Amino acid sequence: MKKPRNHPSVPAFSALFALALIGCGEEPASSPSRADAPTTAAAVENSTEIPDYPRLAIENPLVAFGRMGDFETRKATVRFRNRGGRPLQIKKVEPTCGCTSVGFDTSRIYAPDETGEIVLSFTPKGQGSQTKTVSVISTDSDEPLQTISITADIEPSLARSRRRTRTLVNT
Repeated sequence: MKKPRNHPSVPAFSALFALALIGCGEEPASSPSRADAPTTAAAVENSTEIPDYPRLAIENPLVAFGRMGDFETRKATVRFRNRGGRPLQIKKVEPTCGCTSVGFDTSRIYAPDETGEIVLSFTPKGQGSQTKTVSVISTDSDEPLQTISITADIEPSLARSRRRTRTLVNT
């Protein structure tokens, strides 16, 4: 005949488990305190503290033109703000291809909390889904290079005019 095993009582086990969960109220030495937490660009942008350097914040870095015909020109204005505590200069605004042109004065300096605009003009060549980028180089010490993306679905002009003709005939 087997001897019965001694099992700890349920209340004793529960008490040990509760103590393990509660601990002594101290943080472990290896976990960083909130003051030591790394600062990210998003955290700086969402905080009320103004960093002591220029900080470029592009309002909407994605321009989605949707469907458009080839050789059709579309324009977009991209707004930005200096979210830093020092003057900001945008040194260069450079598209990646010849189908995008930029209207921007790089000699201007933007004071803290001042806004500005970059005007983009897009005339695609070819057809299909296209994504183009525009590099924005500034005196922002955290992110000196930021990008604006342009997306569009390009249809050949002939196909676009046929679609319009069918629509007019069907109505």
